[in-house]
Amino acid sequence: MFVDFHLHSHHTDGVDVDLDAMLGRAAEAGLDGVCITDRATTAHAPELIRAGAAAGVEVFVGLELLTDHGVLLGFAPAIDSFYLREEWR
Repeated sequence: MFVDFHLHSHHTDGVDVDLDAMLGRAAEAGLDGVCITDRATTAHAPELIRAGAAAGVEVFVGLELLTDHGVLLGFAPAIDSFYLREEWR
């Protein structure tokens, strides 16, 4: 399985990307999946997963947190109510 593990969607401040176009490019590139690691939010996970299913690309949802020592990436094993928070800090 080929997966890009660090992409941002329009849910990250300063990112202006069309989600459907991004997922289409991932499919064209031969990726089986992508992990969208938006900054400090996972509340939009269901939207991302639905868009991936429509594009034929599996979407995994992660999280990017900025720390005093750099960037911390977290990856959710499963999406449940815990991960549907509006904001992480």
